[in-house]
Amino acid sequence: MVVKLLNFPYLIRKEIIKNMDFTSIVLLAECSTRMASVVYSLNYNVAELRYILSRKEFTVHVSTDGETFDAVVSFEFVKELLDDEDGFFTIQILDQMIKVRISRDIEGKCVMQVCRQSRKLIQRLIQEEFQTLFRRVPEFVINTPLRPILARNFSNCESVTMDGSTVKADDVEEILSQFPNLKNARLCWPTWLSVNADSKLLKLDSLVVEQCKTPLLRDLLRGFTGRHLILKNLHLEVFEVEEFIKGWTSNETFPNLETIQIFTSIYPFEWEEILDRIQTQTFDSSKRPAVYSISSQKFMDCPNNDFDCSNWVDIEREGDRKLASIGASSEVIRFFVWN
Repeated sequence: MVVKLLNFPYLIRKEIIKNMDFTSIVLLAECSTRMASVVYSLNYNVAELRYILSRKEFTVHVSTDGETFDAVVSFEFVKELLDDEDGFFTIQILDQMIKVRISRDIEGKCVMQVCRQSRKLIQRLIQEEFQTLFRRVPEFVINTPLRPILARNFSNCESVTMDGSTVKADDVEEILSQFPNLKNARLCWPTWLSVNADSKLLKLDSLVVEQCKTPLLRDLLRGFTGRHLILKNLHLEVFEVEEFIKGWTSNETFPNLETIQIFTSIYPFEWEEILDRIQTQTFDSSKRPAVYSISSQKFMDCPNNDFDCSNWVDIEREGDRKLASIGASSEVIRFFVWN
């Protein structure tokens, strides 16, 4: 039996559409101009929107809880689409007509095959379309060797994850330049690169480096001007941490810093050596709370955003007399600044 959805009253149409899975909602919007206007007029329970670009495909993921992401639609880039093959459709994305072959995979995700020559066009138009549909600023996940095929981003993307193989510092800067409103980044490959004082990496609001090697580590511990920094899987020397702490206390570095978390690969880390050479204070409830809460950091790598700092040591910065708390274990050093 054919059900004419547009013949239902508005509230019934609304409930039917909002109870569909997101893939079905996207396909429904392509049925007609009138249907698209209905689909785009509704508000959907989407917490986060994520685009993932690899050499072979461009995929859109959504999350309703901010943690678990489901694929909605994937564009597979093929060399060519032959005219005598079955399953072709021509769809309109904004004001562009795109020839595609549409199917669904075993998980129900919509898969659209398009020619490689439309790669950048698809990236740009899909970003605009999904941001309009779900009204969310997206996160972007890209593979670093894809720099030549990365379309300029027009979606006000604020967060980028870079995966793949190691690249030169200039390549990283070129990728970051595609996102003029970028605030947060995660680098997921072994990072040996060294950056100059004008690097966009140093000016991000929050930065996570999964495998930070010595050249970049030193640049970040001397020149990072953002708010949140997480460094992982690194071989950290005692003098490097001591130099960073002295730079902060003398008010020479990290003017905007709120948190640094350093996950070291040295077991055990000789933390006591640093405490013997810097002036610290014990916890004083009249000067600061016992619990530090992180609510603004992107890519937070801890299930709990509240940290009990009652057993941490404190240091005071020269000039403005700001307090920072330091907590250390055999695996991680945490440095949190109090406002």
